[in-house]
Amino acid sequence: MNKLVFISGSPEIQGLAKDLLSSHEALLVSPGLIPDYLGDSEASEQILLVDEDLLKDETLSLIQASVKERRALAFIALIKDKSIDSAMKAMRAGAWDFFPVNNSVEELLDLVERVRCRANH
Repeated sequence: MNKLVFISGSPEIQGLAKDLLSSHEALLVSPGLIPDYLGDSEASEQILLVDEDLLKDETLSLIQASVKERRALAFIALIKDKSIDSAMKAMRAGAWDFFPVNNSVEELLDLVERVRCRANH
């Protein structure tokens, strides 16, 4: 399983991350630490799970550069609702996929596996 890196300050997303911390290789990065974390990471198999509210400006540029430079395998946008607007925003930002945060942890793990398979081919 790839390392899952949750990037969010949202309590809802932090709760989702904490559900996985004990059973999977996962990390929670707060928004203020994004430049340090993404700037220092080396090429790896990590998958970034990013709060949709952070898909803008410098944060988005750092995330996109991490994927382009292979410091991250891919990124998935974590959206708060199942609207088409949220999904389109995520895809326009370059996300490999999107995930509504009110879905189950099992569904997230299935999505991560599909993204991992696509990224490795």
